[in-house]
Amino acid sequence: MNYKGIALFLGLSYGLILLCTLVGAAQGFIVLENPNLFRYLLLAALMGIPALSAFIAGFVYPDEHAKELPLWPLPVRPAILVTLCAPVLFGLSCAIATLLGFTQPQWSLGGLMNRVTAQLSAPLPPGVESTAPVVALIAYPIFSTLVGATLFAFIALGSEMGWRAYLLPRLEVLGRPVAIAITGLCWGLWFLPLVYTWHQEVQLPGFPGAMIRVLALGVVLSFLLASILRHTGHLGITAMALGAFAGQDSGIWSQLFEQSTPPWTGTAGWINIAVWGVAAVAIGRWGRRKELSG
Repeated sequence: MNYKGIALFLGLSYGLILLCTLVGAAQGFIVLENPNLFRYLLLAALMGIPALSAFIAGFVYPDEHAKELPLWPLPVRPAILVTLCAPVLFGLSCAIATLLGFTQPQWSLGGLMNRVTAQLSAPLPPGVESTAPVVALIAYPIFSTLVGATLFAFIALGSEMGWRAYLLPRLEVLGRPVAIAITGLCWGLWFLPLVYTWHQEVQLPGFPGAMIRVLALGVVLSFLLASILRHTGHLGITAMALGAFAGQDSGIWSQLFEQSTPPWTGTAGWINIAVWGVAAVAIGRWGRRKELSG
């Protein structure tokens, strides 16, 4: 195992995210709650830290585990499947949370429509105003799914180049399940400065509990993404899967279920983790059956 390379990768990844997030937040550059375009681009740039750390660690301490994983072109069928999987799983999580009484749908999309009309110079015509929520319910999921498969996938690529392409194969001497779990824990821990900053911004209590859920979600998604990577052998597809997850998190669900919370907070967070965990197990078993049958 390349201990020096792994230590350098983790040191750079944690050090840079801690420095950039805390200094950026103190200076007013890093804003996680309703950022503007410039600040959103800064947040997107932070997601490239693992890729930068992996590049430096691989250059300073090269080893035999280094291998090229394809990024482009994307195989069509896996790309479509991972893109459609995200809205289905988010919808399932919200449906379970609703059935258990933790949230309920707001079909009028009142919060979203209030934000839209607040930006208009004149009120919407009555006919348009009555049909706008219906149009939004149809168009918003399509838009968020496409964005998740494109823009968010590019942002997620920096994460995958660090955690799945660099760290995971170097830990596999410990056994694949152990390597995936450790990678997920390290990945989840990497978000600590961002989660802490967000909690400080919105003055939300329960940071330790949220961090536990972030770690759990990191492990679950680590198994899911590792299974996708093993089955497809394509890093671009894992970036699409993670991008689709991020796109749905930023899409229709927070508008349709206004009482819900982000996937790493509250009881609904555990429901999300459970649903995505079941999906990770299902994809892993399906991939193993494909390997055995092949």
